[in-house]
Amino acid sequence: MQPTIDNVRSIVEKSGSIRQAERDLRSLGVQTSERSLRRLLAKVGDDGYDVEPLPPSIDVEELIAARSARFDTKKKHTEAAKVRTVYLRNNQTIGVGFQGDGHLDDDGTDLREFFQHAALFDGSRKGLYLGFMGDLFNNWVGRLTALFDKQAITGAETQALIKHYAENHRFLFYVLGNHDMWNGKEDILQYTFRATCNIVTAHEQRVKLVFPNGREVLIHARHKFPGNSMYATQFGQMKYATLDGQADIYVGGDKHVSGYSNGVHAGTHKMWSALQVASYKKYDEYPVELGLPAKDLYNCPVAIIDPKASDINLIRWEFDPFEGAERLKWEQSR
Repeated sequence: MQPTIDNVRSIVEKSGSIRQAERDLRSLGVQTSERSLRRLLAKVGDDGYDVEPLPPSIDVEELIAARSARFDTKKKHTEAAKVRTVYLRNNQTIGVGFQGDGHLDDDGTDLREFFQHAALFDGSRKGLYLGFMGDLFNNWVGRLTALFDKQAITGAETQALIKHYAENHRFLFYVLGNHDMWNGKEDILQYTFRATCNIVTAHEQRVKLVFPNGREVLIHARHKFPGNSMYATQFGQMKYATLDGQADIYVGGDKHVSGYSNGVHAGTHKMWSALQVASYKKYDEYPVELGLPAKDLYNCPVAIIDPKASDINLIRWEFDPFEGAERLKWEQSR
């Protein structure tokens, strides 16, 4: 027990003297001295009465045990969430579309195209799934709230668009982007998509598709991959593919540009695809201000995955989602 102005008198009285109190405290591993105890006693003074001390409101040992248990729970959840496994029920060819950066509340967004693409993933086409790459709406924060003046849409109308998107389409996963998480909207989006999307996570998600025949496809999705290059919009994904060496598909959004490349993981016959998905926000002052050229060739590419094919043909791409849906139908009919 460390002597303080609140307990020094009771410590000395219990020991019988200041000198003995010092010895008792030192035997308990408390570094103190007679001089320190006398100084504390001098500050306390003698008011002619003693106040019954209160028991501590916090049991430190219990607190440590409780916090340790909380850490163990968080560790177990976090480690399990790094890779979410999806078990397919048959070996039929499937398609996974990647749609990103909708910014539904922006006047420069092509809502018609956005919902035409999304309609392909309403659940009526067997084996066609959708992954959303984040930033469903602007949701401006901080100094950027001034940009709300440039939007001819109300908050209620924005929420209606989000609700419609969430309730009428079927999602494999949703990676929340930075815009999604501003203003505390992360929990609201997770609640809104709870019925149609089993995997909603912030920033990054790895999804492993497992087919009954044993074939596996690992998708590494990030709202934004670190790394930039003036020569390749998908440079961050390529860097991960080179250094990570695990996933089959590396896909990202955020930058509002498109890009694609592929390669082979070193020492294996396993191909990888690096994909940058563009935005539906077609008109924006920011790239004009920076002098950036438009590179938004596609904003909803579709991966056609055939678990029965050879390694080199396991994943094929259609960058037009309508063509992707038609090709998937043809692949399934063969």
